Amino acid sequence: YPSALHNRFTHSLGVFWLGNIAFEALLNNSPKETKALSKKDKEDTRRTFIMACLCHDLGHSPFSHTGEKFYDAPKISKELSASIANKCYKLDTKNGQTVVGKQHEIMSALLSINKFGALIPDHAFFARCIIGLKYENINKATKIEKRRLPIYQSCIELLNSNIIDVDK
Repeated sequence: YPSALHNRFTHSLGVFWLGNIAFEALLNNSPKETKALSKKDKEDTRRTFIMACLCHDLGHSPFSHTGEKFYDAPKISKELSASIANKCYKLDTKNGQTVVGKQHEIMSALLSINKFGALIPDHAFFARCIIGLKYENINKATKIEKRRLPIYQSCIELLNSNIIDVDK
């Protein structure tokens, strides 16, 4: 995203913009993985993913990462898990007992779901994209999650990876 500004708002717009481009490239370059997906599957996945891209930094505290020490990571992890009605998510986080992601990422997912939940097609996938939680307990995933799994796993990596992603 072209700009000479270095603030959280401009950064989030850039991640949103890159997320759109990356998602389209993922669909166009993964015909085998997307063959079984309906138009609704693709649209819901795209919408959830780009919303995660746009909202991924809403939980940043003042003074950016230096303020993260004031978050109670175990508490907000449990709150996030409680706000998501999904067995697979709960298993992968041990009902929020396992802290996954940085504090601001957990807070971003929690805040976004609480404020914009009605606009987000898949809360569990949305949170996973932001905190970087890939699917592990696939046998407990819903039918929709199992069908979308290859794209879901890729989207999680596209937004939150240790190497390169649309956020970096």
